[in-house]
Amino acid sequence: MIRVLEFGQQGKLADLSDLSTLEHFSPLAKSQMSANGTIFYLPTSISAFGLYCNLDLLKLHEQKIPENLAELEEVCDYFVSQGITPIVANNDISLKTVVLAKSLLPYYQQDGSADKIKVFNDRHAELVETLRPGFLLVEKMLEQGWVDSEEALVTAKTKDDLILFAEGTQPFMLTGAWAVPRLRDLEPDFEFEVRPYPIMEDGSVLVINVDTRISINAKSPHLEEAKQFVEYLTQNDAMWEFVDSQSSFSPLNENRLAEDTAIQSIGPYLTNGRSVIGSDDNLNFPIWDLSRQCITGMLNGDDAETAVSHMKALLSDRSKME
Repeated sequence: MIRVLEFGQQGKLADLSDLSTLEHFSPLAKSQMSANGTIFYLPTSISAFGLYCNLDLLKLHEQKIPENLAELEEVCDYFVSQGITPIVANNDISLKTVVLAKSLLPYYQQDGSADKIKVFNDRHAELVETLRPGFLLVEKMLEQGWVDSEEALVTAKTKDDLILFAEGTQPFMLTGAWAVPRLRDLEPDFEFEVRPYPIMEDGSVLVINVDTRISINAKSPHLEEAKQFVEYLTQNDAMWEFVDSQSSFSPLNENRLAEDTAIQSIGPYLTNGRSVIGSDDNLNFPIWDLSRQCITGMLNGDDAETAVSHMKALLSDRSKME
């Protein structure tokens, strides 16, 4: 989004606020598209991050898919007791999304959530404290052996993690739901589902991002034709055909159930008030990247308190640069 703003301010991107399909976008998508006043892009998908569950392995061990934090702790501790590291995690999106989901859900459950998030632009100290519960949960996951920190440090997202999970020896994996087709290409010999993160005391939470953004060159000699093409791409049926093929979700006001049964449980979380935007355009700093740096520190041995201090220092450095 920062690059979009730069190009927009330089007059390189066309204002798309007059497109006829804007009214079809969901409130969630609109909160991102118009975060800075002018609509310079239209999203064509919503990506989700989930807990992959090996159904066969869970059944073999007479364990169930966890639906809240207490159940997650119970099943993970069970597998640790059996000498099995329960969660495959990668070195990018896995644990930082846990931090953001655990910490920020209360803000996204409030009316005017976009305004609540924008407050953090001027209150970095408040954001740091808000993220503390997430870092504490990650600390617990690492200390109790739910994740192998040394392995996670060298595990690339939606690549190495899929290979590890496909071996069928671990019950869970934290990664992008869009990787479902890639996992199937590895031909695992077990059934699996992708669920929202069961990390809240009262249930689960879904982490999402508004993705695959389309912009138009403001200097294009065919500006009107380009806008017509974008309008075509953002029609309900055209959009659905694309996102459904990508194991992703539509940014439009849609209630169609994904054809892929492995991700169907995720769909309701887009509208039930239990989702968090991982890289929110209402923030004028890259929380997505900063949180990853803090998690890398934790995988190298930092505790939650050190991660909190690290985040504070990163935000302070950015403030000095502005």
